[in-house]
Parts: sequence; C-alpha cells; structure tokens
Amino acid sequence: MLLTVVGAVVAFWVLLFAWVCRRRRKFGGGGATSGAWDELFQPSRQHVQEEKERQLVLRDDTESGAPPRSSVDLHSGIAVIRSEPSQRP
Repeated sequence: MLLTVVGAVVAFWVLLFAWVCRRRRKFGGGGATSGAWDELFQPSRQHVQEEKERQLVLRDDTESGAPPRSSVDLHSGIAVIRSEPSQRP
C-alpha cells in the first residue's frame, strides 16, 4: 500500500515537471520569477506578456517617419503649428 502511494506521488511530480517544461518551450517562458506555481495560479500572465509585446511593436516613435508639422510642449505651455508648404506646378 505504501509503495503504491509513493509511486503515485512520484508520478504526479514527474507529470507536473513535464507539463511545466512543455509550456515553457511552447510559450518561451522561463526566468527567475516564473515557476511552476506561477503558471498554475496565474494563467493570465501569458496574456499580459503578449499584450506588452504587442504594444512594443505598435509603438509610435516621433523621430521616425515624416517630419512633424506641429509640436506641443506640455511643460512650458507652447504649441507650434506649421502650415503645409504650398505645392505649385
């Protein structure tokens, strides 16, 4: 009877370890703060990480692209608006 209980506990831990390793490979997890307990009790953490990565991809850089036609300095209260250059044929 004792041998059966010990075998069941060992089998449970082996399955838990295999599940965590598979999830880490699948979702690219790992690190000092993410462990088996985090994955068990905080399943939404993966969604939060995906949203952060999505926001980084969609980030607006003011230095990239066309030159700005206006700028607003919130600290000094100054707004500069430039008119479009006229295009003559």
